[in-house]
Amino acid sequence: MLSHSLYFDQIPEDALEQARRHFFDKGESVADWARSRGFSVQLTYSVLNGRLRARRGESHRIAVALGLKPGDGQRLAAHGQPTHGDLPMK
Repeated sequence: MLSHSLYFDQIPEDALEQARRHFFDKGESVADWARSRGFSVQLTYSVLNGRLRARRGESHRIAVALGLKPGDGQRLAAHGQPTHGDLPMK
């Protein structure tokens, strides 16, 4: 039995906080970010609030785009910026 409540694939709270802080610092709406990328606003909030582990499907794609999980979205474009408007990981 594990002594903590994190699943092996659960997104750490500090990573979630960092992603939420990015929106606050940039003054960008989570809803606008989600819509501009074709994501469900409700699913995006669920990922950002840690209610979903984002293991597959759209929630996983959202987590990758937010920089919370590894994936194609974290590859840098030729000009050095994250692709698809993804949030930079720190």
